[in-house]
Amino acid sequence: ENESSVDYQGDSYGIVEIGDQCWFQQSLRTPMYADGTAIPSNAMSEPNGDPANIPSMGRLSGREVVMATEGICPTGWHVPSRDEFIQMCEQFLSIPFSYEGVSEALIVTLPTYWTGTNVSGFSALPSGYYYNLSASWQGFNFGSYFSAWTSTEYSDYNSIFQLSESQVLLNNSATTAYKESIR
Repeated sequence: ENESSVDYQGDSYGIVEIGDQCWFQQSLRTPMYADGTAIPSNAMSEPNGDPANIPSMGRLSGREVVMATEGICPTGWHVPSRDEFIQMCEQFLSIPFSYEGVSEALIVTLPTYWTGTNVSGFSALPSGYYYNLSASWQGFNFGSYFSAWTSTEYSDYNSIFQLSESQVLLNNSATTAYKESIR
């Protein structure tokens, strides 16, 4: 309690309290599972295909990383559920989840890409996501979307949490064909 950061596998992650929840201020950058096992390189991508984006935006990981029994998060932490993302939005802003102004409070201004107030401290950056089209991984929405996995499963897919400059989305159809951020 009362910690401002967590050190995990050689990286330091800022922590912010939003309502009664604690959140990482950055997406995970680690190339390893919690037990130290290397994550297969084909299960991860760099935002916009550029390793220089990893320090600020983290890695984009496949569903298999989120669901792995080895775990991806530090001890005492977990991949948030769909309901936890909703609770964060509702707790912090005390308004209905569908309100479009929520995203502005959760994103960091990044010139040429998007503008936000980040009054929440969540510090989302527009890392986009990857999608496997015809056996070829392609990046989408870099500079316009933050997209993160949730731990909420629906049969053969997981729910994801997305922010754009003007809206919050919950998509319930992310399969193994996607790579997203992990908070």
